Amino acid sequence: MSTAANWFETIELFRALLDEATDKARTDAATGFVKSMHEKATAHGLGTYLSQKQLSWLCTIAGVMTPPERARANYDRDRKQARRLSR
Repeated sequence: MSTAANWFETIELFRALLDEATDKARTDAATGFVKSMHEKATAHGLGTYLSQKQLSWLCTIAGVMTPPERARANYDRDRKQARRLSR
């Protein structure tokens, strides 16, 4: 299992995701999950254990792309732009 440090450069970015997920959580399961992740983040910071599945669920609740998805989207965007510029 990986830690939050594998996915986020700073604790502020991780907490921003948690805050966004807290605001958008609608079910009891989602609210409970986000609350437990907040507690773990407070206790362990970027050392919080965070699997790919947990990260994916947090991002789904918050309505944002996961860091790997965002990196892939940025890569694709940059490739398309480079192709346009090379014509």
